[in-house]
Amino acid sequence: RRSSKPVINRNLFTSLAGSCEDAVVDNIDEEYDQLVQHLCDSAKRAEGSRTTKRLPSYKTLELIRQRGAARAAGNYQLTFGLAKRCREAIKEDLKKRLAAVLADAAEAGKSIRNTRRDFANRNSDRIFPTFVGMSLKFSISCERIY
Repeated sequence: RRSSKPVINRNLFTSLAGSCEDAVVDNIDEEYDQLVQHLCDSAKRAEGSRTTKRLPSYKTLELIRQRGAARAAGNYQLTFGLAKRCREAIKEDLKKRLAAVLADAAEAGKSIRNTRRDFANRNSDRIFPTFVGMSLKFSISCERIY
């Protein structure tokens, strides 16, 4: 005759639960390793490609960070000066990127006029990081380069 109460073997339950947890952790570790490998492969492909970087230079990013810190501190005189230097640095970055894109187009035998137009159209709505206090936020900068 069977008992109406279910009998739970605690040792069996503990061992099964432990093995399930180990399997989940192993699966997460495996997925994490795959993600890291994918990111490394993507970075290597990006370095090897002939495309130019879309991020501003380190100098520009540092100026943007300083401007955000000055703005958060309420120092508007310093903010104004840094904002002017940021704009100049961004323009310099764009000039360098345009020169690199035009050089690539010339090597590939593409139309310089079309390349210049495509560059201006792609860069009409760029995303540049701006620093507010110590947190990084993104804002859209709408500058056209002709």
